[in-house]
Amino acid sequence: MLPQLSIDNPTPAEEITARIAALKGLMAASGIDFCVIMQHVDLFYFTGSLQKATLVITQDSDPLYFVQRSVERARMETPLAVREVKSDREIGSVLKDKGMLAGRGGMELDVVPVAVFQRFASITGFDNFTDISALIKALRIVKSPFEIEQVRKSGAICDAVFASAPTVVREGAREVDIDAALLAVGRRHGHQGFLRMRGFNQEMMNLYVTSGYAATIASAADVPISGIGMSAAIAQGSSTKTVERGIPVLIDSGGGYNAILPMRPGALWWGG
Repeated sequence: MLPQLSIDNPTPAEEITARIAALKGLMAASGIDFCVIMQHVDLFYFTGSLQKATLVITQDSDPLYFVQRSVERARMETPLAVREVKSDREIGSVLKDKGMLAGRGGMELDVVPVAVFQRFASITGFDNFTDISALIKALRIVKSPFEIEQVRKSGAICDAVFASAPTVVREGAREVDIDAALLAVGRRHGHQGFLRMRGFNQEMMNLYVTSGYAATIASAADVPISGIGMSAAIAQGSSTKTVERGIPVLIDSGGGYNAILPMRPGALWWGG
């Protein structure tokens, strides 16, 4: 058993209830009888916990939150009832027994891998799913007062990073050394350590430090400034290039707090 840890800024139960109710309303308007949510960020949005889990929401019953790992932590974090399962086959059996696999289903087909979808359809014998990603995005784009407060805290992390930049940026310093120092500042001020992008083959650094021509190098990532990176395996981010006198340095910091990013990451130019 895990100790009863104190979770910083847990998502309030009324927030979870309101989000699920809003999704049910959109489902009804779209003719969707039930939906299956598997993607991490959406799971966190609707449960307040991010575990290896599956959430099933129907229009006329309480949500079913199936958790494989970690059940103990999920119970600490979510206001929803947690149903422990050992495998996805158990999920299929429960849904069949409850007669929930009927009508039109919804799934995050913009991000759920084909193999995962096919396995779920094989286990349940049901494949009449439509994409609900647009419904979820429509909900998530409107921020509640609780979420706005998390945005402010996320932005404050960026403020702390930029306030420290004058003490870190110097002639002869490598981009990656400046990056490391400023990342440490962000973490000490509560940065969650990850930034997520909803898209296939898309990933993003927490912080970009680029100087001179390195700031003009493009990459496959959907970001305005990518940098050279440390190798072709991760073709973005800070490099071993050193800062030169008279050559601008770009610092692009993305705050992340309680799964919330600031509306706009900041950018700051320095003349070396």
